[in-house]
Amino acid sequence: MQYFTQKELDQKHYTTLKNVFITLIVLIGLVFIATMILISKGYSSQMALYRSFHIITHFPEFNEEGIWLSLLSLIGAFLGLFIIITLLSILYGGGLKYELKEGRKMSKINQIKNHVVICGASVVGQNLAVKLDSDSIPFVIVDNDLKALSVPRNKGFLVIEGNPLEESVLKSARVKHAAVVVAAMDTEGSNLLLASIAKKLNPKAKVIAKTNHFQYVEHMEKIGADLVMMPEVLGAFKIADVVKDILHIGKN
Repeated sequence: MQYFTQKELDQKHYTTLKNVFITLIVLIGLVFIATMILISKGYSSQMALYRSFHIITHFPEFNEEGIWLSLLSLIGAFLGLFIIITLLSILYGGGLKYELKEGRKMSKINQIKNHVVICGASVVGQNLAVKLDSDSIPFVIVDNDLKALSVPRNKGFLVIEGNPLEESVLKSARVKHAAVVVAAMDTEGSNLLLASIAKKLNPKAKVIAKTNHFQYVEHMEKIGADLVMMPEVLGAFKIADVVKDILHIGKN
């Protein structure tokens, strides 16, 4: 399934509604033209309007009143078919259900506060999301990789598709109302820059940055990270604790 950002959903809605609205206006115009033609042929206004509506909204037929009314009937049939196909594609193509679901998620995001903004749907970001969800801690995941976002999205988590290094994207994740921002992107350079941007947008938020190299720890702390985490080192320490438990080291 193709996923859309809120901006793209709004644009799709606007374009669809605009096309349907224009088509309806054209249909009304055709009814008006047909009515004028029939009035000129001696029909009363009421009868002309009724007959015109019938001609435009029914399948093309040859009209004894003239070739122009037959042509209007043909055009009306095509326009009516366009409206029907458009509505069916929305109702039965899965688009409406998906868009309503995405709309509800965006509504939740627009109300969220004191939450965690996870920047990067990497393995670290995804596992962090699962843990936060189990602890009932509100969070939003931000990434521009649709494939990576598909995993947390399918779990029903709140996600935003966009570059976390763009201020507008972070603002859509309500970073100004966040309690914690986690820089869990794939590269140290990105996490370094993200820590700086997050602190600028919300100085009160605690920024946690991920790195795999000791030499970046000091730089990240200087740029604005309140805490720098090294998942591989933490993992190694955890394994060491398990090994100690197995060997009963440090126990009386």
